[in-house]
Amino acid sequence: MSSFATIRRYYLIYEKVSAGHYPTFSEIMDCLHAHGFEISPRTLQRDIERLRCDYGIELVWDKNTNGYYIDAEQSIKPDVFLRFLDIVGTAEMLTENLKNSKDTLRFLHFEAKGYFKGVNLIPTIRKAIQQSKCISFSHQGFQSDTPKAWTLAPYLLKEYQNRWYVIGQPEGEDCFLNFGLDRVSKLKMLGKRFARKPQGPEEMLENTIGLTWNTSDVKEVVFSVIKPYDNYVKNLPLHHSQEVIEETDTYTVFRIYVRLNYELIQKLMTHSYKLTVLKPESLADEICTHFEEALRNYNTGKNRASKKNKKI
Repeated sequence: MSSFATIRRYYLIYEKVSAGHYPTFSEIMDCLHAHGFEISPRTLQRDIERLRCDYGIELVWDKNTNGYYIDAEQSIKPDVFLRFLDIVGTAEMLTENLKNSKDTLRFLHFEAKGYFKGVNLIPTIRKAIQQSKCISFSHQGFQSDTPKAWTLAPYLLKEYQNRWYVIGQPEGEDCFLNFGLDRVSKLKMLGKRFARKPQGPEEMLENTIGLTWNTSDVKEVVFSVIKPYDNYVKNLPLHHSQEVIEETDTYTVFRIYVRLNYELIQKLMTHSYKLTVLKPESLADEICTHFEEALRNYNTGKNRASKKNKKI
């Protein structure tokens, strides 16, 4: 059986148990059979064990209900696990399609070029994170003419906007920085170990959109979106804390809890006139300032173009 089929089974098992109805072992088997997986009880038991041991998803049997549930407190980031299944499953599916038809690539269009640049570094960095070992590398900053050498205690690998980043504490500094893997070279895992801080970047990123985090308080951000564009925001939430707090015939009001940063402002402004920030007032004022600056730049550009055309 292909890896794609195995990943699909994991997803179905997780989906069935996470529905919250304490499905029995037999009910999980029936669910898999209904989706075309004629597996044995031994295989299902092995799948449950692999979900627990390999992926940190604690599927627990409850003797009172004779069914299974997911222990969210003991499980390791179920949302990350689902994203992982999505990536692996998609890759496996495309691989199978390529085997069947060489024309498959003609009908695919990826988001951006260079998506895979630096991905080959992930295994080394992941190993260094797991073993709490420092890494050294050169990093080419956008505002620098020459690469800079770094020694880093790596804490986390993060994907953001089709790029991978390593986040960690540079040697001699008391802060966390992120480095785009597409601009990393000469990577080495060192023998030097480091002691992980009790609070790492994971906690900071929990209430942060993007990669620019800070130690400011988490704020309640309330914004309205006119209909029917609110459906885009419903289907692609700005943050995992997003919820609808009001809905009318003409608009929907959303709420998220995040730290204010540049990436948040970017995401809000991509919806232009369709979205209005209601709280906090300071954020609304800052976005107004950005739109006013953009209007001035457009008017300046139009004037320059107009004068140039008159000369021609």
